[in-house]
Amino acid sequence: SHWSFLIGFVVPFASIILPLVLLNTTGKTDRFVAENAKEALNLLIASFIVALCCIPLAFIIIGFFMLIALGICLIVFPIIAAIQTMSSTMSTPVYRYPLIFRLIK
Repeated sequence: SHWSFLIGFVVPFASIILPLVLLNTTGKTDRFVAENAKEALNLLIASFIVALCCIPLAFIIIGFFMLIALGICLIVFPIIAAIQTMSSTMSTPVYRYPLIFRLIK
């Protein structure tokens, strides 16, 4: 589900549809998949809220720099999460994105 955020740059709405599908299908029987799907959805929600906050700040130049930093984080963090998730087992903890707040628990 972490790769879905990068796929979302190419396929519209894939970053929200894929984690929701994983959460409602495989996530019902596999806790590890459910936790990773929730984490991917939390990244999407947090990035949307931060982007909305950056738009008014763009009038005061700092918003542009914050949007650039957000864009870099949205490319780097899902790659790190996907690599760590692929190399993990059921006993390792779920990767948690840094710098985001979790609305879906």
